[in-house]
Amino acid sequence: MSEPGEGTRRDDGQRMSGSPVLGLQGESFEGSCFVNHGFWEEETRGARQACENLVEKLLTLAPGRSGTILDVACGAGATTGHLLRHYPAERVTAIDPSETNLETARASAPGVTFRRMEATGLEFPEGTFDTVICVEAVTHLESRDRFLLEARRILKPGGRLLLADILCEPWADSFNRAPRQGSHVRDPKEYEALLVRAGFERPEVVDATEESWVRSNRQMTRYLCDLYGRGRIDRAAYNRSMTRRLVGTLSTRYYVLAAAAKPVQIEARESAGAGEIVPPGSEWLGPAPGPPNGLKILLERARLAGAERGMRLRRMARLEEAWARLLRRDGDRRGALRHARRARLYLEASRPMGGGRS
Repeated sequence: MSEPGEGTRRDDGQRMSGSPVLGLQGESFEGSCFVNHGFWEEETRGARQACENLVEKLLTLAPGRSGTILDVACGAGATTGHLLRHYPAERVTAIDPSETNLETARASAPGVTFRRMEATGLEFPEGTFDTVICVEAVTHLESRDRFLLEARRILKPGGRLLLADILCEPWADSFNRAPRQGSHVRDPKEYEALLVRAGFERPEVVDATEESWVRSNRQMTRYLCDLYGRGRIDRAAYNRSMTRRLVGTLSTRYYVLAAAAKPVQIEARESAGAGEIVPPGSEWLGPAPGPPNGLKILLERARLAGAERGMRLRRMARLEEAWARLLRRDGDRRGALRHARRARLYLEASRPMGGGRS
């Protein structure tokens, strides 16, 4: 399960067993090599099923499941293995920059072509694949722009790009990674615009923050509380893991599922120099907009900022409530009361403000 705010992606094998806490977290995935947030529906029973749901949701965004498919940043091969339910192994290719991950993936998905490769430097000829899928890895790249250009290049005309991506606050991007070269994305609408600028058409961007990010963190928080309550991890390990969850909660804006198609008629749009996305011409932008209404823009931005702030405050309240329950079980009534008060404050702060003063 990738944590925004943790920096460069580590080997998935190490995430499963490299430390006691991560190894125990891996148990919640029922022995699979999945380490992502998944897609939690009402009847979802556990993290492994949620991760399988996520792959299925992405595949539904591509009409038909034929031809060749590339799994970018495949990790230890869980998504790749799931693709074998829909594609013959000889039509599946997967890449990852970590040889450790690839060794594990080869064992779990026999017959698939695995290659060590960076996502922003895809060493395939133009028009190689019918579908490119990437689950929760784009957020860790230094440049979304360069990856999107590479993905479009290696797709066949009409081919589909499928993404599960995490949109973070600017401070999280700049704090944990090299400069993102202008590829920071605020919300699903900006993500659609980014795909269009990269030369894709028919973009679809689904806000799955509740089904993926929120419900996944809620489940993992309960799981960690259970581990600590049964004495399987100590207080220090529990605190470290919960702190990572809090940082992730504060730094994450949206979790999105995205799909777009490479046009059948391709127009060269990359610059020959830096390889960044070239702004679209007037034919892509449609009719010229009228003069901006400053008041409407200000009100819309204030509305969006208020909704996002309330969402983050409610997430923090849930974390504080989990702390309070845990301390209450430990007999620390004073600590439980302190965290319960914080939870109430966060909930009160998340509510929309009422009318003016009487």
